Amino acid sequence: MKNKKLISLLISVIVFVVLSFEIGNIKDIPFALSNNVTDSIESSVESNNVSSKEIVTLVRPVDGDTANFNTVSYGNVNVRFSGINTPETKHPTLGKEYYGPESSDFTKKKLMEAKKIEIEWDLTQAPSHDRPIGIIFIDGLNLNNLLVKEGYADLRYLEDDMPYANDYKIALEFAQENNLGRWK
Repeated sequence: MKNKKLISLLISVIVFVVLSFEIGNIKDIPFALSNNVTDSIESSVESNNVSSKEIVTLVRPVDGDTANFNTVSYGNVNVRFSGINTPETKHPTLGKEYYGPESSDFTKKKLMEAKKIEIEWDLTQAPSHDRPIGIIFIDGLNLNNLLVKEGYADLRYLEDDMPYANDYKIALEFAQENNLGRWK
């Protein structure tokens, strides 16, 4: 029994090292592993799905899930918020959807009031309509997740391999159970 646990731990470490080299972004190999090896592996793999945080300057909010920023990585660009979808306010065929103006106003208010805005670029997704995909942080808080938790966004485009996917699912469940925002 003890040998099986040791072999399992050794295989997990080898898989982790191989995956880290395959991904090409190994920074530190954790020699001091926690009791739960999978926690270390999962958090390391997830960190390879996003870039490091980049401080950006807001140019203007566009709608509930898109804003224009000055960035080092892309210059002046519209950024689509990763993993979430807010109701439309300016769509050419859908027009103004239920709770679209409220979602757009919430995003605008949060971005305009933020003292510091950062973006992690979602490396799991290709740009959408020439917009890079990002996770927006306002004063250290994940705005994408906040939009879901407060009932302004759904997860129509979420995929399981996207960064923060589990957090977004928990936030959606919270909003729906508490009848928040568009779930009233």
